[in-house]
Amino acid sequence: MTKLNFSFIPQADYRYPLMLQSKANDLYTFGEMNDYPYYLLDIYKKSAKHNAIINGKCNYIAGKGWAVDADKTTVAQQAKAEAFMADVNEDDDLNDLTQKFVLDLELFNGFALAVTWNRGGGIAFIEHVPFEKVRVSLDDTMFLIADWYDERMIRQYPKGAEVERMPKFDPNNRVGKQLFYYRHYAAGVKHYPLPNYQGALAYIECDVEIAKFHISNIRNQFWGGQMINFADGIPTDEEKQEIERQMRNKFSGANNAGRFVLTFSTGKENAPSIQSLTPSDLDKQFDLLNKQIQEEIFVAHNVTSPMLFGIRTEGQLGGRKELSEAFELFKNTYIMNRVLIVERMINYLTSFNGYECLYLQPFDPITEQLSEQALMQILTQDELREKAGYEPLSEATPDAGEVAVEASAGVNEAIKRLSGRQYQNLMRIVTGK
Repeated sequence: MTKLNFSFIPQADYRYPLMLQSKANDLYTFGEMNDYPYYLLDIYKKSAKHNAIINGKCNYIAGKGWAVDADKTTVAQQAKAEAFMADVNEDDDLNDLTQKFVLDLELFNGFALAVTWNRGGGIAFIEHVPFEKVRVSLDDTMFLIADWYDERMIRQYPKGAEVERMPKFDPNNRVGKQLFYYRHYAAGVKHYPLPNYQGALAYIECDVEIAKFHISNIRNQFWGGQMINFADGIPTDEEKQEIERQMRNKFSGANNAGRFVLTFSTGKENAPSIQSLTPSDLDKQFDLLNKQIQEEIFVAHNVTSPMLFGIRTEGQLGGRKELSEAFELFKNTYIMNRVLIVERMINYLTSFNGYECLYLQPFDPITEQLSEQALMQILTQDELREKAGYEPLSEATPDAGEVAVEASAGVNEAIKRLSGRQYQNLMRIVTGK
């Protein structure tokens, strides 16, 4: 009997990552092999659904960027805050910095910022430190920053000179550069955070593997969908290779999905029995699996409507009212909490410079775009001037917006009072261009 060799794929383990003590490197490992954040980065890059949701969340959290709340500060403090926002470090303004660490927050549920103190005890610079590079020292007073793995997920063993050691942020010792390390609390886990989507990691991996399966089929990796038998004798090895080459060139490729199995025999009576090598309903199985994957990923991400992230789902109408309600629900149940975290952390840091007045400006992606004629019908003259960026007219001036407008004419008296430049500015607002 022919001896068969079997290869078994190990089952994936989706337990919490182990945080082990590495006395040789003086750190707690982030995962048993110190690779957990790199694993999260890897699936983020490869899963289209997961990637779209993470990026969408970051955009919603960052909103229109930072602004100063004038009611919470003086004129002098406002000027200092605006100067700091524009030059938070040598490479970034505060909006650029926020885009970076908010992505870390959504990927890992934590972020790290290198804070440099000035001689006066305030903060001179804040720089982003990629969260996947940060490890906690065994005495919990220092952080070790290094490239533990490369982009191909190959483990690296950085030498002492390649590991940057940075002390923990300490307001009582305002000297040099320190690491401000934020991690969202996770029950039963020390030192490092767990992502919000932890429960859906298996399904995110399934999404990645399905994509691999299909592209492997297109690239002519083994599919075994057809078996072809030649019953006119056994050719030589060279003839077999030539026949296989010709068949592959003619029937394989992106436009001829799948490969084939080629057999030879001395007659039909000696031909092997042909069996189906793939399930006949494989397309339906993939369809059902894809729907389940989609639903589980959405649940783990607290997604109220996939349309908010540019993901269309079957049976979803996607009307403006439904999308607006879905966004309000998502904003109130998820986005606002994350915005508060970011604002609280940044204002805590800027408090050492004497002000706590920064906030993220929200934006509503489901804005109602009214036509020019609709605006003319419902807005008063002063409202139109305000949209165009001009002061309202005096109260004694008759309000042309109160005059009824004939639909056939399509002209509002308020427009007549605007100059060419004012009208041009108004049309930019109306059209969004």
